[in-house]
Amino acid sequence: MSQMYPNVEKMAPVPDAPPMLQHEHLQQGSGSYDPPPPYMQAPGQQAPVVGPQTVTVVVDTGKFGPYPKAMQCYHCGQQVMTTVTKKAGTITWALCSLLCIVGCFCGCCLIPFCASPTQDMMHRCPNCQKFLGAYERIKFRR
Repeated sequence: MSQMYPNVEKMAPVPDAPPMLQHEHLQQGSGSYDPPPPYMQAPGQQAPVVGPQTVTVVVDTGKFGPYPKAMQCYHCGQQVMTTVTKKAGTITWALCSLLCIVGCFCGCCLIPFCASPTQDMMHRCPNCQKFLGAYERIKFRR
């Protein structure tokens, strides 16, 4: 230590400073430190045990989409995957009317009734067959 800091012995002691620790194994060049002192606990307490924890969170946004949804039925209380049926909605009738105005009278105006992207989706419980909610492509009412 005196080779690295030759003037250490000449320095005045600092008041209230902890004493310098002398580690013989560090001076011999082993390159490792002593392990930290053990965790001090209050008498009669055990050390907290921390282990891996698995948390599963199911978040129901309450919104219905065009596809079946896993949820708890409001009526029977069972955890179900909804069944989806199609129904002609506002956009279906609007496209049909537009095609009639353009001049598609020979059955072409019925195309929106066959296309899934133009129809609303009705969600029902597969157990009790009760209506749970709907996904409307366009909503005019509140």
